[in-house]
Amino acid sequence: RKKVTTAKNQTAAPSVLGTMRSHVEYVSGPDPLKVLDMLSAMPEETIEKIMKKTHEQAAATAFSNGSRAGLIRRFNKDRERFAQFERERQISGMHSLATTFSMDIKPQMSCSAGGGETAPILADELELSTTHRGRVLLGRVAEGDAFLNGSSSAFLLEDICGNMVEVAVYNLAQSTPEAACLLPMGKGMAIFEPFCKVRQDGTYGVRVDHPAELTAWEAPAKAEEWKSLGNRFVRDSRGVQGALLCYRSALEALSERETMALLLSNASECQLRLGANWKAARFAAAATALDTGNPKAWLRLAKGLKDTGAAEGASRRALRLADGQHADLPLLKTQLSQTLGSVPERGATATWEEAKWCLQPASVTEWEGVLFGEEQCKDNQTEGGWQHLRQQGGRQFAAGQFSEASQCYLKALAFFDQDLNRASILFSNMAAARLLESSSSKAAFSESPSDIEGLIESVVSALLDPLNAKAWMRQCRFLERLGKRPAAITKLEQVTEATRCKHFPYAETSRASSLLSSVRAELSQLQERQGHTQLSKPLSSTSTEQQLRDRLGKTPQAADEGVEDLDQYIARVEAMDFRHKMAVSKGLGKGKGKAGTEMGAILAQAWLGPLSKRKCPEFHTEYPKQRGWPRGLDAEFARKILYSAYLDCKLHPWHVEGLMRSGMFKFGRDAVIKRWHGTAPLRVIAERGLNVRPGDVVDARHFQGISKKYDARIRSSFANNPNRQETMFFGTTHVAVGFNDLGSLLGAHFRPAGEPELAGRPLRFVGLEMSEFSVAKASVVAELLGSKKCPISHVLQVRYSSGWSRCALKSFRSACRVVLAQLESEDSKKAGALRLSNMVVAAYLRHWLAVEPIPAEAARRRWFGNAHLQNRNVFGAVGSLRRQGDRLAMLSYLLTGELGDAVEVGSLCMWSVPEGSPPLEAELALNALPAEVFLEEASASPQLDLVALFCGRVTRDMQRVRWLRQSGDLTIQLYWAVLRPLGLSADGDAVAAAVAALRPYTFSWSNVIDYFELRQFHALARHCSQNGNAVHYAYSMNWTSEVFGTCIADLMPGFPSISLPDPEGTDGANASLGMKADNKGLSLQDQMQLKAVNEILDMALGPVAAELAKESGMDNLFAVPFFDTPLNMTSWWLCQEYHEQWLDHFFQQADISTMSRCAPTATLSRSNRGLTRGRKSMAMQCPFSRACTSVYMSWTYDPNLRLQVVISE
Repeated sequence: RKKVTTAKNQTAAPSVLGTMRSHVEYVSGPDPLKVLDMLSAMPEETIEKIMKKTHEQAAATAFSNGSRAGLIRRFNKDRERFAQFERERQISGMHSLATTFSMDIKPQMSCSAGGGETAPILADELELSTTHRGRVLLGRVAEGDAFLNGSSSAFLLEDICGNMVEVAVYNLAQSTPEAACLLPMGKGMAIFEPFCKVRQDGTYGVRVDHPAELTAWEAPAKAEEWKSLGNRFVRDSRGVQGALLCYRSALEALSERETMALLLSNASECQLRLGANWKAARFAAAATALDTGNPKAWLRLAKGLKDTGAAEGASRRALRLADGQHADLPLLKTQLSQTLGSVPERGATATWEEAKWCLQPASVTEWEGVLFGEEQCKDNQTEGGWQHLRQQGGRQFAAGQFSEASQCYLKALAFFDQDLNRASILFSNMAAARLLESSSSKAAFSESPSDIEGLIESVVSALLDPLNAKAWMRQCRFLERLGKRPAAITKLEQVTEATRCKHFPYAETSRASSLLSSVRAELSQLQERQGHTQLSKPLSSTSTEQQLRDRLGKTPQAADEGVEDLDQYIARVEAMDFRHKMAVSKGLGKGKGKAGTEMGAILAQAWLGPLSKRKCPEFHTEYPKQRGWPRGLDAEFARKILYSAYLDCKLHPWHVEGLMRSGMFKFGRDAVIKRWHGTAPLRVIAERGLNVRPGDVVDARHFQGISKKYDARIRSSFANNPNRQETMFFGTTHVAVGFNDLGSLLGAHFRPAGEPELAGRPLRFVGLEMSEFSVAKASVVAELLGSKKCPISHVLQVRYSSGWSRCALKSFRSACRVVLAQLESEDSKKAGALRLSNMVVAAYLRHWLAVEPIPAEAARRRWFGNAHLQNRNVFGAVGSLRRQGDRLAMLSYLLTGELGDAVEVGSLCMWSVPEGSPPLEAELALNALPAEVFLEEASASPQLDLVALFCGRVTRDMQRVRWLRQSGDLTIQLYWAVLRPLGLSADGDAVAAAVAALRPYTFSWSNVIDYFELRQFHALARHCSQNGNAVHYAYSMNWTSEVFGTCIADLMPGFPSISLPDPEGTDGANASLGMKADNKGLSLQDQMQLKAVNEILDMALGPVAAELAKESGMDNLFAVPFFDTPLNMTSWWLCQEYHEQWLDHFFQQADISTMSRCAPTATLSRSNRGLTRGRKSMAMQCPFSRACTSVYMSWTYDPNLRLQVVISE
């Protein structure tokens, strides 16, 4: 589609005055189907010519995109062509036609063009189809001035690293050649929040649509200016290379850098002559850092390290860094080989061998003279300046007075004390930049080249300025990363001892006091972490990674066994989508297609129905354009994941609907097993002779060895299903079994108990959980909720976010210490079924106190990787969100897992756990709230997005619990304990007796009922309620696997949901279950089933669903029906029909007459012999909910208890 405008050109030359200029604006891209139709009508020779030319252009484009030379060549060719065109137009007075493509323009800037709050970006860091929010591209106009390119001005921009990119500027005040010349070659430019795109000719470039985005920029010249620019690069971890280049440029801009290196090198030679080899090595190391092209300094470093075992590594570093620095390499290599007795090899990258010297001890005497205070500098000023001192040192050296010569050289350095300080800061900043380069894949300590370089830079920084506290701290960070924490502790102990020594030359200065304070604090933390590390042990002999593979059924060879990878999947779905478009174009289903059969006609009609015509939001392009990719993610991989999710949204609804309506829908073996949570229900169905009807309960829990069991090989940060509001009473005890993340407590309704004797007492919340991880984390969260010092925002991040602020980390560790002290106290170690002490729980706490968190960028990569591996379908849920703000906020969360502001490090709970811990489950914090709550919050605050609504609601809930804790109205006790069926184990029976002794007033069972045989569960629950007055709350997520008819495949012809295909394609599996294959066509019964299936689809996907969504307000947030497979949509509707049957079955299993057989040790009393049902409900549909079909219930076994009050709440 295009818009055409024509206007007189008022700025043209007199010779062409009155010529017309037309402007064509393309507002959408070409239709590929029309392009194919056009090509199909051409002769073969013409098509062959077009394809050949297209391949040639593609090759030229690839060369242009892939090389600097190609980019320059194409740019100059375009300049020539447009210049020739302009000359011909002016001579002939021809009509001028300009074109722009506005369907792919950049969104408005999110920040002002002042640049102070933006982090620079390099040209080679630009991501395609992405707006780089909060970034600025800095560089100069290169390879000729800008020129007028149609309706835009184009120029090549070269950044500070020499990378080039073409820039097109639109909407200039004057779109003329004269206006383009305002950008001459060499002019510095800044492009704020650059938008990089693939242009119409296939080349890459930056598009600037608003003049405010492009401003003049003056490149740094002085050291301080380069340092300031480097500091701006460090604001974004992806700017590490730019930061390092800026800091090196700042170092080179120091006017006396080489002079300082020369003096330090000379002092090093003096120390060698005195036999002080280690002191000589330190002076030489500082000299080589200041001037890597100084061969004498490298040689002296090797000599000084000769007896330490570090000389060979230093020599390899010398040959690598001195190359290209005007050093005489052959001579240097010869001298080094003479010193070492062997020919050193040149290293490719930094290794630990190069940094061995950094571990050598430091002493006060080695600091003397390297840095002078102001008074010492005044005393050392001599007539003739530093040159005089250098000459004097040379004479003393020649006379063999090496000590005096060394002092002269060091005194000469006093004249450059400011430059020494600047150099120290620059090296320290380089080390800080490298701290951002941590790899997310490190399972243990590794020797990365970046960490080696950072260690050396931080050591040199401390050599040049021993009072630079940050340099010492960064040394320790790198040593800890390299697995040498004891060495870091030793180093800080030496610094502490040296700064307290009366001979220390700067003992009375404020900087020395500040250094001592920083070192003591860091030393204390290192010692604490080391102590906890020594006590930590692996939780299992099976690694966490192997446990994850076992649980998912993955093997390293999976890729070689025909498993479809992401690129193959995208290609397949694209082909299906394209065929669908072709069908629409050719009129399939209107008599023009090849339907052939009645089923085919139904299929074609569905594939051209309402679902196929809906337009799904293009969130895969919308997000990077509006927000840019989060730091740390692989943008190309993230783009593929979102694109595949978008294709699913476009394909699944109409494609699966057609298969279902036509009766052609099939279930694979894995789908059948997933539907029934195993094969046990299929055995029950086979025993009944396949005589099952919709609503029949298929309870297979009695099968020995194949009943459902809780998978302990998972680690959940928060509940995967929202808790309904449960009523808890002050003055009573509430027992929460399987409390996981304290969701039942935070979402509860609190009220006074009815009994007068309970008035004024607190609510006692007692949690039992079999996951040691959940106990450890929830205990810390509970401690944070009771703290008056910890901001509630810290609790939000600790509980839900994949990344934390440094302040939240500090609060978490403080709470860890308190909880660990409670675990290790004498009271907690007393014998009893319920006790705080647990070795594994303590192991988690110690580990969190012992390790440093991974960087935020690494946490984002791990979160996204886990989401792709275990929860990939959730990305498609974004397509069902109506509001753009919700889609953008939801994708930000799904890509990073982060909530709250100022995320700086990864969550210790998610990413830093003891080896052998269970692997992380598919995580989604928003599952903690039901859809009804989101609707309620959106109605009250329609301006907020879904993620902000979630944070606001859970923050208020946590604040409410905090008030209760701090006012003394609530106590929280959490235990690791496992409740088992009565009579199976003495430990299990002891836990049940201990729970009963608490005299619980209310129980929360979460979905524990899914993992018990129901008669055994009721026996246990009655036993725990023997003291009466107990109300029970529970929900089931797995009940649908026990009711026939809750999946639409149960109702389809051929019953695909109970037909278990054999892995080899035979009917062996079905035969073993008593099932027979039937390959006949549709019978009358099949046709009736198909009619019922279509009625269900009409209800779940048609006007009825839309009307229900409108009545509930759900259509304000979600597109209904969702852009999801109809399998999920229809299942929710079927569950509304049949959940009552399962509830009846659940309560029938509570028959008291069966207790003596299934649980002979259960205690019956007058207060637990009855059964009264309470409230029941089902979840509302939500596109990103893990289980929309959960059923919630409440009940009591006390025959004297009335539930009306509870039900009304």
